[in-house]
Amino acid sequence: MVVAPAATVAFLGPLGTFTYQAARNYFGVHAHYLTQPTIEDVFTAVEKGTSQYGVVPIENSSAGTVGPTLQRLLTSARNFKELPNPIYIRDQAYLPISQCLLSRCSSLSDIRVVYSHAMGFKQCTQWLARTLPQAEHINVSSTARAAELASNQPHTAAIGSAVCAQVFPIQVLSRDIQDANDNVTRFFILSRTPSESTGNDQMYLSFTVNHSQPGSLGKALTEFRQNQLNLSMIDSIPANDRPWHYYFLVESTGHHRDPQAADLLCKLRSICEEVHVFGSYPYRRCKTVESSS
Repeated sequence: MVVAPAATVAFLGPLGTFTYQAARNYFGVHAHYLTQPTIEDVFTAVEKGTSQYGVVPIENSSAGTVGPTLQRLLTSARNFKELPNPIYIRDQAYLPISQCLLSRCSSLSDIRVVYSHAMGFKQCTQWLARTLPQAEHINVSSTARAAELASNQPHTAAIGSAVCAQVFPIQVLSRDIQDANDNVTRFFILSRTPSESTGNDQMYLSFTVNHSQPGSLGKALTEFRQNQLNLSMIDSIPANDRPWHYYFLVESTGHHRDPQAADLLCKLRSICEEVHVFGSYPYRRCKTVESSS
């Protein structure tokens, strides 16, 4: 994706988060970066036009999908017609993740509390159980926020990036504490304008089916095969307003404006209760994205 040198980019802050690093890698040093306290606020900044682009984490190779991002995508999709500026997933980026233990303490035995984002804890479960079994775990909005808190409190530590030690008065006690060596997080690039087809794309969509009708999910998934579109991911999350009803989130090959994908979407809309397209983006897999500036 080609972007203007002075693009405005909203990201989950504060400075030092992995999302910030992914945004800098993608948009370069000349973009104007807007820190946001939550993933919800990143979406809102793009919807309101405060920022041209947004960067949000969508999944980690070992800890799975990021719930707040999935929930906010669905909220945006369901309010699509009411939004003055609906947003789309326009591209994706990958970032290798090296988790560190950050603290003002000089010894691990002095640590009583560890702060991190929920995904940070998930990625370091074994190391924490083995090395800091005595420590209490407290979830916060981001790994950089965790480092900020730990930099101001005794007997505490944070799980986050080594970059945080350059932003806050805190030191790196241990490096590479993640359980999986190949630890990568994928991020979505959000925009108010959809992408153009490149001929080698992926698309992200959701649908709901009649749960009381046998085979309704299987029938919907069969349409992907019949249109020769390969599924790379399927997930489900509960519908908050309908108990025991689920949204299925699917990633597949194709661009929603290409003939094959357009035919698929037409068929899905005829057999599903709801269908929402979040966007299409160039296919990339398990590699970082070079800066576009």
